[in-house]
Amino acid sequence: MKLFPECVPCVLNQGIRTIKKVTNSPDEQWRLLRTVYDKMGEKWHQGMSPIELSLIVNDIIVKNSNKSDPYLKDKDLQNEHALEYYEQIKSNVMNAANPIKEGVRYAICGNKIDLGIFADIDVKETVDLCSNINISDDDVNNFTKAIEGKDKILYLTDNAGEIVFDKILIDLMIDAGKDLYVGVRESPIINDVTEREVEKLGFDMKRILPVRIGDFQTLQDFPLVISKGQANFEMYHGMKNTYFLFMVKCQILAKALKMPVYSIFFGKYGDEI
Repeated sequence: MKLFPECVPCVLNQGIRTIKKVTNSPDEQWRLLRTVYDKMGEKWHQGMSPIELSLIVNDIIVKNSNKSDPYLKDKDLQNEHALEYYEQIKSNVMNAANPIKEGVRYAICGNKIDLGIFADIDVKETVDLCSNINISDDDVNNFTKAIEGKDKILYLTDNAGEIVFDKILIDLMIDAGKDLYVGVRESPIINDVTEREVEKLGFDMKRILPVRIGDFQTLQDFPLVISKGQANFEMYHGMKNTYFLFMVKCQILAKALKMPVYSIFFGKYGDEI
């Protein structure tokens, strides 16, 4: 998905929230914001995706402040809050008539935990929302067949907190004998998951694969990719080996997909937007 004009102020607002994470000083906030305005124009172009512009803004803020990971505390807090519901969610999934369907439901629901879009997240409200996520049996059957037909799978993660929901679905597939790798961000951006977060959550680090934003080759090396989050969809939606699981949070994307904002997307795409 290439940038729309409306994407630019959205990413800038995201940058302002990040700036407020790195300093409480109004003077320093203005300095960083002016730096973002000055330097962003040198690097961005119409053909890039929104997540690539977000990465540019994030890098400018990080390089001009003393915070290499502005959302570090937020990520830990979101994971801690989500872990409070881990056993409850796992029990719901494992005792469901179709554990894969229930696991997908929670994985998509967890995508609500996104500080790139929302200034504040209530994890309990997110958990309560999960029962309202409707997924068709046909979509689940197609997903299950795709999993059964592929031994080597990449599960491309998105946000902290959300990763706790993902872990249950990931473990289901590993327990089914799948050679599954967990893709994380190569470097910190907003509240996206990196190696640090999954290690703290007890993931098998031999299965962890850092993935640079825009690294299409790594995704192409896997027969099947399960991609979480809207930003990953905006980057990789043209890939035909990829299942996308996310909540639509953007008016522009909702219009392009002909779906309401805050509806869910679960399936393949493979076309341009």
